[in-house]
Parts: sequence; structure tokens; C-alpha cells
Amino acid sequence: MNLTTIISDQGRYERAATLDLETGLRAIRADMGLREKELRSEVAPGLFVHTTSKRLRCFAKHGTTCSACGAEASYFAIERTYSKKGGDGPFHMNMWGTVNGKDVIFTHDHTISRHNGGADALHNMTTMCGPCNWEKGRREYQPQGQQGTQREHY
Repeated sequence: MNLTTIISDQGRYERAATLDLETGLRAIRADMGLREKELRSEVAPGLFVHTTSKRLRCFAKHGTTCSACGAEASYFAIERTYSKKGGDGPFHMNMWGTVNGKDVIFTHDHTISRHNGGADALHNMTTMCGPCNWEKGRREYQPQGQQGTQREHY
């Protein structure tokens, strides 16, 4: 298998393949009736990943646009976290897009944070780009009166 090393602000990954958004969403939707992590689905020839995580289900239900800044995801990547030892770790699907000219990972956000009593369920989740989600987290957990300046894209 030919892997590409991807280095971004969000981490370092070994990428095996990319999928267009519709292909990735179709794979996620096909497995919506299964329990989380019940099975791995073949999303590309020879590449099996879990498609039942809450994060991926959030993308299928709530879309591929950041609810904070409006950034659009553009593709899914089949990748695993990079390991200096060489990897045999599992591959997973990440959704990526471009914000301010940089590739960014997309994630899900708990609308009402779990820290503040929000449910860990799809009705309390929304799609966000990583930078907006992390900025929201920094603002929520700073002591009152110590909020920093907002980032441009949040």
C-alpha cells in the first residue's frame, strides 16, 4: 500500500486514499442502523474503516459545513495517526476542507458541551472545522474575564 505522510496544524497522518464527499457520506449512511464500531466497511479497495462513529454520523446528519464560520469540507481521507515506529494502526475516515488557504480537519462539536451537561448524542452535535471547535473550547474553559481575542474564522 502506498502511503503519503500528511503534516498539518492538526497532526501528522499516514494517508492511504481520499474519497469525494458523496462517496464518504454514502458509506456512512449505509451503516447508520448499526451500533457504533460494530463492523468495518470497505470504503476503498482493500481499505476497511469504522463508519459508525458519532463524529461521522454527525457529518451525515448535519452536513459538511462548519456551523461557526461556514467553511466547506471538500473530501474524506482514509488515514491513520502517524507513528515514528511505522504503523500498523487502524485506518479511519477524516473529513478535510480549506480555511484561509490551509487544509483543516473537520470534527463534531457538542452544542451544549458535555462539561456543561450536554448530551453525547446527535441531537446535541454540529459539524465544525477544527480551528473553530478548538477556539470555542478555549473560550468555554477560560476563567471569566480572561477571554482572549476571537480568531478570524470563528
